[in-house]
Amino acid sequence: MTRYYIPFSGRSPAALDINGHRLLIVSSDQRDIEESLALFGADTVKSIDRDLARDDGHVVLEKLADSIKGDVVIAPEDEPLEAILTDLQEELPWLQ
Repeated sequence: MTRYYIPFSGRSPAALDINGHRLLIVSSDQRDIEESLALFGADTVKSIDRDLARDDGHVVLEKLADSIKGDVVIAPEDEPLEAILTDLQEELPWLQ
């Protein structure tokens, strides 16, 4: 079972708008999320521990996506969040 950490601003997930895409970045690295709260405009970290290989894990992620009216991105463990955000800004197509 994997634990994922989610940046929150108050009681809401701290989603980002990148090139017209609304995204919530989650990570299995608690420290990385905690150290990057300012990047998200967040003030706290919450966690979920679900087996994302099972249906209940997907339901949790779908509820998070619905709550922000966007998508959830699971950050790869081997890259810092700042680099991931830079890559997303460079790679995501602009939505007009």
